[in-house]
Amino acid sequence: MPSILLVDSSELTLSVTTRLLVALKCNVLVSTTAEGALRALQSDEIDLVITETGDWVGGGGATFLPTLKQASKVPVVILGGSVGDLDTQILTAAGFAVHHKPTTKDILRTIVAVTKKILLVDEDQLAREAVTEMLQALGHPVTAVATTKEALAAFKAGGFSLVITESGEVLVDGGVEFLTALKRHNGHVPAIILGSSVSTKDEEVASMMAAGFAGVWRKTVTLSELGTIVASVIG
Repeated sequence: MPSILLVDSSELTLSVTTRLLVALKCNVLVSTTAEGALRALQSDEIDLVITETGDWVGGGGATFLPTLKQASKVPVVILGGSVGDLDTQILTAAGFAVHHKPTTKDILRTIVAVTKKILLVDEDQLAREAVTEMLQALGHPVTAVATTKEALAAFKAGGFSLVITESGEVLVDGGVEFLTALKRHNGHVPAIILGSSVSTKDEEVASMMAAGFAGVWRKTVTLSELGTIVASVIG
C-alpha cells in the first residue's frame, strides 16, 4: 500500500481527495502547511507527494516547491486549481508532474500509478514491448524480462506491486514453482497471467488459479481493459 503525502490549504479538498486515495488502497498523510509537509517527509516513509501549486504556503510559495523537491526523494505531483500553460511548462521542466483540479478517481489512479511498479514476464519480445508501452501509458514503472529466472532476480530487489506473466512462460517453466518462489520472497505481491491463448476452462490454467494466481486474462486487451485489470488487482 503506497503512502501518499497530500498537501493542500483547503480542508474540503483534503477531505475529498483523501477519500478518493483511500479508495485506491493508499495510505494518506495530510498537511495544510509547508512546514507540516516538510516534517512529514523527514519523519515518515513517503512514496509520493501530491501538493497544490504552493502560492498559499506561508506567504512564500515560491520557495516551497524547490524546498519540497530538494527534501523529497520521491515523485512530486502538483494538483493545481489555476495552473496556466506557461506555469505548467516551467513546473514540468523543473521535474514536477502537473495535473489540474477538479480531480477524479481515474485521474488520481493515474497519478498514484507511479508508486506501483510492475514486473512483466514474457518470452515474446514484441508482446513484451507492447504490454510495457501500455502499462507505462497507464503511469506504471515497468521492469520487463523474458524468463522466470530473470524475473526472480529482479523480484528479489523488491519494490513491485504486481507481477504479470504470460501463460506460455508460466506453463513451460512451471508456473506453480515460479509463484511459490515469488511468494517465498514476498507473499503480499499478487501475480496474474496475461496469456495469448488462455481459457479459464483449461485444466492447467485452473491449476494456476488454484495455486494462487490472482487472475487469468487474454493478452489481446486494449489499453482501457488493461487498466481495468490492473486496477482490479492493485487498485
